[in-house]
Amino acid sequence: MENLNTNFWNHEYRHEMRGLKPNLQIEVKKTFEEFDLNLNEKSDLHYQLICEIVGDYTIEGENKNERIARLNKSYLNFKF
Repeated sequence: MENLNTNFWNHEYRHEMRGLKPNLQIEVKKTFEEFDLNLNEKSDLHYQLICEIVGDYTIEGENKNERIARLNKSYLNFKF
């Protein structure tokens, strides 16, 4: 698996990206490239795409624990 250097992420997202599992870091990078977004820039779209990939969103009527379970599957050594 590709080892992704996380130093190029915008400072706003850098710490969050470091904690992501490597396969999700790669997915975020590829998605940014598909949307022609610069990896080291910041925008609402950058943030929205990260949230969608890692599962950080709330579905109407969803139990709060379901969102937390999604996030725990996305991050290394983090418990929400």
